[in-house]
Amino acid sequence: MEQESLMTVITDIDGWEEHPIKFKKYINQLENSDKSYSTDTVVNYIRYLEKIDFDPLSSEPCPDIYEEDTSFHLSQFLEYAEKKANQRGFYSSNSKVRFKYFLYIALRNYLEALDEDEKIEELPPSRKLQKPSSEPPVQAPEERHVKKLIKNEEDLDYQFAYQLLFYGGLRISEILEMKASWLTFDEDYIKIRIPGEKAKGSKQDVKPEHVFIPKKLSDAVKQQIKRKYDISEGFEQLWDEIQTGEKEDRYLVEIIEDSEKSFREIHNAKQRFNRRLEKTAEEAGINWSEDFSSHRFRKGFVHKMKQKYGLSDAKELARHSSPETTQNHYLKTELEEKGSKVEEAWN
Repeated sequence: MEQESLMTVITDIDGWEEHPIKFKKYINQLENSDKSYSTDTVVNYIRYLEKIDFDPLSSEPCPDIYEEDTSFHLSQFLEYAEKKANQRGFYSSNSKVRFKYFLYIALRNYLEALDEDEKIEELPPSRKLQKPSSEPPVQAPEERHVKKLIKNEEDLDYQFAYQLLFYGGLRISEILEMKASWLTFDEDYIKIRIPGEKAKGSKQDVKPEHVFIPKKLSDAVKQQIKRKYDISEGFEQLWDEIQTGEKEDRYLVEIIEDSEKSFREIHNAKQRFNRRLEKTAEEAGINWSEDFSSHRFRKGFVHKMKQKYGLSDAKELARHSSPETTQNHYLKTELEEKGSKVEEAWN
């Protein structure tokens, strides 16, 4: 978790110093916590906490969404989340469920980080929340969707990024920082070596991670490289010059104007990318376009690998630290669901 990078996200929030959520104290507490959090995970928590308009530590929280004379207690948080979701006007029921669920999860994590155990007990239990669906076809884009996106997308960098997301399960931040030298063309696949500090949003990581995309993307990858170096012929010579350092190592997806690609620029570019992705999906006639995001592609990739090869391989190919991360955060098999299966099996 990069505390300095997280502060850039917080300072982009309008009026963050007067916000009822104590963001700075929150990330300081997470930094000193026994638990390990990736920068991207905390960024997602912050995005939801930003939407909370009351002080959960107050003895008398007063959400702006309520009338001034309306009393409110943390035990009523599900009612509050429903009001906030209705205010945003989601197009699909699953989007609304997901918003309410992660609003709750973010607040609970905030209270845990601040050691507010009594406040946590005031919240309704998590079992009362409807969990967002993560099962195909709603959660997982299909190959036909990628083809539709490419057909309706004019920008070649976006077209290329859509393919990397779908076929490799990369994080969008990794795609935004990808350079030509990261690639190796094998006989059966293309290997992408991601430097440790570019993966998972942590500059402290030194161990590289590896992603594999199918051989059928070779032509698309080579065309993208040639385009970045402004040549139309002679890929092999160009590739040799890139590998030996005779040619500068260029970015393969240039959506960010800032050549330094700071954390703030990458964070903002991810949001722009997802807005454009959703808009392109809508223009392509995909009926659940409001649920399209770069992370949805990554979840779809995990589902595909799990269905084809099982949890262990899915965990490795998704580059998760444990199978529990793959299962609970990407496949969403909750403890309650596991208990239901045992009950069902014996009846």
